Amino acid sequence: RVLFRSVFAPLTLASVALNGQDPRVAQDSVALTVMSPPGPVHVDIDPTASTKPSSRRTPSPTDPAKLLDQVAQARRPVIIAGLGMVAMPPERRRAATAALRALANEHHVPVLTTYNARGVVADDAEYAAGIVTGGTIERHALNDADLIIGLGFDPVELLPADWDHPAPLVLAAEWPIEDSEFFGEAVTADCVGNLDELIPRISSALSTQWSQGSGRRYWDLLMTAVRSSSVDDPRGLAPREVVDIASEVAPDGAIATVDAGAHMLV
Repeated sequence: RVLFRSVFAPLTLASVALNGQDPRVAQDSVALTVMSPPGPVHVDIDPTASTKPSSRRTPSPTDPAKLLDQVAQARRPVIIAGLGMVAMPPERRRAATAALRALANEHHVPVLTTYNARGVVADDAEYAAGIVTGGTIERHALNDADLIIGLGFDPVELLPADWDHPAPLVLAAEWPIEDSEFFGEAVTADCVGNLDELIPRISSALSTQWSQGSGRRYWDLLMTAVRSSSVDDPRGLAPREVVDIASEVAPDGAIATVDAGAHMLV
């Protein structure tokens, strides 16, 4: 007999059995999937199994003092907004997004987003600096930074390449980053807490040398790199061209879905 609960336990947030006797187990299993960090729960439907409601520890907040101290000393910080900016309840997600936009608008801090966080800042905002992939297209912004601030930024979102940007990296997230070793010695501070509460504190600590439109300049450099590496299709439209045309004709605020590929960057 294959013990599926043992097989899936290391790969999931929890592995539980449903025997039809305790409705709390099903309710708890669904609730677990949207806790921080969100993820899969394995459910084994087995009428003969003994079961009990599953539980999962909520990450404990940590002191942000060290992170805030480094933020206060930075003059050219660049923000990377990641998965953690959207993987939270809707009300808090809206508050965190509004706080990030207010911070960037006030301090003109360039903001890069991962694929998962695309949309937390508007593409046409003066502080929008483009997409971070773990590749080379974001190097202009990150290499000019004297501090990189990761908000909900998890290395699981990046390409498996070396993190070799010269600036120190500080991480603020809703849950501990289990793979922070990915960044090597670059991480100089990290804290766990509610991002909708941490971001206003980060904003209060900031004093930057950025001017209005700094992020937009990096966006233009990134888009130039993306377009120069894109190969037109002589048989018809290239994927990038399809995105360009759709962007021109779609109304503001339109939501689009795309498959994987470089056209996701446009």
